[in-house]
Amino acid sequence: MSLMSLMSLMPLRSVKPVTFRETRGPVCAAVLFTVALFAVCTPSVAQQEPRVVGPFLEGDRILFIGDDLTQQMYYDRAVATAFLTLYPDAGLRFFNGGKDGATPQSCAEWVDDLLELTRPTVVFMLFGFNTEPTDAALAEFARSLETLARHVRGRPGVRHVILLGPPPFQEGLAPGDGSNDTAINQTLARVNDAAAEVAQDGGLGFIELFAPMRLVYLEGLRVGGEPLSLNGRHPSEAAHVVMASVILHGLAVDAPSFDRIGWSPLLPLGMARIRPALAIPSKAPSPVDAERSRTLYLSLLNYDQAFFRAWRLGARRRGSPERSREAMLSEAEGLWRGIEALILDEADAADAPGAPASADQAAQGG
Repeated sequence: MSLMSLMSLMPLRSVKPVTFRETRGPVCAAVLFTVALFAVCTPSVAQQEPRVVGPFLEGDRILFIGDDLTQQMYYDRAVATAFLTLYPDAGLRFFNGGKDGATPQSCAEWVDDLLELTRPTVVFMLFGFNTEPTDAALAEFARSLETLARHVRGRPGVRHVILLGPPPFQEGLAPGDGSNDTAINQTLARVNDAAAEVAQDGGLGFIELFAPMRLVYLEGLRVGGEPLSLNGRHPSEAAHVVMASVILHGLAVDAPSFDRIGWSPLLPLGMARIRPALAIPSKAPSPVDAERSRTLYLSLLNYDQAFFRAWRLGARRRGSPERSREAMLSEAEGLWRGIEALILDEADAADAPGAPASADQAAQGG
């Protein structure tokens, strides 16, 4: 059963959506509380408005802030791979601001440095895995998240903040009766609800990962095969790609767009395994499109790691000019210029006469 089929069985959440422009068609509220379409598309006569590119504006700088899950550098790269391929000439820029062990409260201590380095216009935030299972800790999580989101939203240049609910703990992997797994997920469910309330109260975007990913985990255990997490806590790379599909669905990316770009962060066998679980139905891409998508995904890892070194390590090495923060940032900028050249070259190749057809077009003789 596909994730879209599973989601159709889920109860809808009674959260009033905050929309920035109208969309057509139903949206599963269990996945998407807030339609996070951030660009207002009314043109200005006096001033040329930036081009609308999906949920973003041309030139947007998109920052993912979070804890261990974001520092893994998987789901954010998969999201970036989709949008950079969809809009190769839009000048979009992505940054990973994940830090292991982070909470909304601890993030307040270092977020300004990160914001100064990245100068974002759109910020995603994913926290919750490091929240203690007590009423006091959950209350502090909500207060700290609200304060952090308000602070980030108030920074110059930031147009929108989107909160992501945490994914669940994968149950059934550890020995025992599973009671500890259930308790962990009860806490994460409350964290998810708290994040949703902060988003609702603050007029922020919100995309839920908990419910859809729990269904994916449960279905994965039912059918067998390799677990989709490491010891239940950290999603595997494959699970991160499924998470990314939920985020992309929440940002109104549709199936035709997916098929057009051949979104394939994983190797073909890996993508074939998780394709039925993706939140956006998609067909198997041509081998050429799949390779282009994966090449971009891997190139983004080199860039993310270079930026990580500049952000997390560069400030500690001010006495070493060759490895100063400035030198590290310059290295990251060079890698990003390479990514820009790559996506433009790939777009040109995809549009060239005689470009390979998709697997489905080839099967139909088209």
